[in-house]
Amino acid sequence: MTCADESWRSFLSKELSGRIDAFLKRCYRYGYASEIEHVNVLFDKACVDLFHKMRCSERCLHDILPPVINQCYDMRHRPHSYVLPQCNSNLYKKSFLNYCLFKDV
Repeated sequence: MTCADESWRSFLSKELSGRIDAFLKRCYRYGYASEIEHVNVLFDKACVDLFHKMRCSERCLHDILPPVINQCYDMRHRPHSYVLPQCNSNLYKKSFLNYCLFKDV
């Protein structure tokens, strides 16, 4: 279920998230899962894991990360040191990379 969820996580409506949560509750009730999970928690874990892996320079997705900012010019505390991109469209704002970059700002 979590295959490629990072890419479409931001496009889920509340209604669809509720339907997936109901499905996960049924999976728990019928013994297919050991605990009740919520779709947002699952997707957040997957996004954090993928973003952490992307930060390694040997990974192929590392090249799509923005440049690193010099810490002495940026006074904000962030869990990463990448330049925050300008978001001009809603589609771009909802992308996986922007979600990870702006998540803890």
